Amino acid sequence: MQLSLIRKMLAWAPVLLLLLVHSIRADIYESPLNGLGAHEKFTRGNETYHTPRATFTVQGGKRYRFRVISGAILNCPIQISVDGHTMIMIASDGNPFEPFTADSFNIFAGERYDFVLYADKISPLRNYWIRARGMADCAVKKAHQVALLKYAGAPDVDPPEATDWDSSIRGGILLNPWNTKGTDKQVEITRMRAEVPDGNDGIMTSVPDKKFYLGMDFKKVDNLKFNHPDFYPLAYVERSKHLYSPQVNRISSILPGSPPLSQYDDVPSSQYCNEFTVQSSCTQDWCRCTHKLDVALGDLVELIVVDEGVTFNANHPMHLHGFKFRTVALDKLNVSTSVAEVKAMDERGEITRLTSRAPFKDTVTVPDGGYTIMRFRADNPGVWFFHCHIEYHIDIGMGMIIQVGSKSEFPKVPKNFPRCGSWIPSEDEDDDDDDEDNDDGKQEPILVQCINSPNNAGIRPVGAYGLLVVLVAVCLDACIRIMIR
Repeated sequence: MQLSLIRKMLAWAPVLLLLLVHSIRADIYESPLNGLGAHEKFTRGNETYHTPRATFTVQGGKRYRFRVISGAILNCPIQISVDGHTMIMIASDGNPFEPFTADSFNIFAGERYDFVLYADKISPLRNYWIRARGMADCAVKKAHQVALLKYAGAPDVDPPEATDWDSSIRGGILLNPWNTKGTDKQVEITRMRAEVPDGNDGIMTSVPDKKFYLGMDFKKVDNLKFNHPDFYPLAYVERSKHLYSPQVNRISSILPGSPPLSQYDDVPSSQYCNEFTVQSSCTQDWCRCTHKLDVALGDLVELIVVDEGVTFNANHPMHLHGFKFRTVALDKLNVSTSVAEVKAMDERGEITRLTSRAPFKDTVTVPDGGYTIMRFRADNPGVWFFHCHIEYHIDIGMGMIIQVGSKSEFPKVPKNFPRCGSWIPSEDEDDDDDDEDNDDGKQEPILVQCINSPNNAGIRPVGAYGLLVVLVAVCLDACIRIMIR
């Protein structure tokens, strides 16, 4: 079979497979703590057993430092609390800030938080639950987990309090709220103050050399990963099953075929894009390319990241490789907003930035219908990834690369460093030649692409060939249903 025919078959495979998928959403019931949790229940006679929970043993009267790391890859902020105790928050992402006492805190995908717990509950001596309560997508199935804070010498029994999701809600002071405007009890990370002095780097007080407004949201476009504009357009899909495209400045970013840090010249410049180089039609059509921002070595860079919040009440924990940044401002404005609104507010002087001891982070949430402003000194030459830490969002294109400096300023590539790229076989190569060397194979970059969406009426003519493919898919689905009865 010719490879060209295989390619055509693979091109239509998503159209066929979409009819056979059971569900487009995963069910999330719980999350492990240190790999442990009461995931399964077993019974023997009158006895009930669970898989083991994580246990942390403490001595009464002593203080303990905990570091909580969110390895989450989904849209699941987690509220952390300890029954009967407060937490002295002291650091985030490995960067210390002035101690702050909280009853609970939220942690987003990729974040790390350190807190000190004072084990002062010694009369009566007993054990307590450490709770992790899932929110956002994890709240749909009430995903949660508990670990055991075990006081040395206490009876070897579980605490009497219920461990279900609803019982894990903790009131009081919460650090790092999810999509909530800050209050006395909902405390944003920007109210923390870095433990270390500002220094002489000018990050807090100087005028930025480069300033970028980045608008993020889920866009209603015919993304070829989900919807073909001819055969399965989004306009035909019922609202509850819409698959929107998470984008930055209307661009779905893709990774280059070769790593630009070590193979800079192998990536054609035509593959790169940003909001100033793509067509204006990207406001309606699906545009994909390698989204790249360029800054000079030593520049003071400010990123004003806006979650427009039009489609979902979601969040995007943004992670920057290669740097830690100062989080100088963060606010939720409304249910939704826009880059234009935030930019106008900024120009009118209505956004207040911290000018001293703003907390250092490398991952920070952007509130839905709000903004987060980050500053860093671009003193680490190379090509660095900036992306949403939710795996699905980054896979679909909610990210970009930031090039710091020119190629001549990059670290030198080690001798004999491995090279790689996207290999595309030649059209006339047969399957029988798969094991043979093929000098015609070559790397073909994916250039900037803008795929037209349906017309203004929301309908795009399918055509005879497209109609045939759809009919074949429907017949295939019907045959499979008959066979499995």
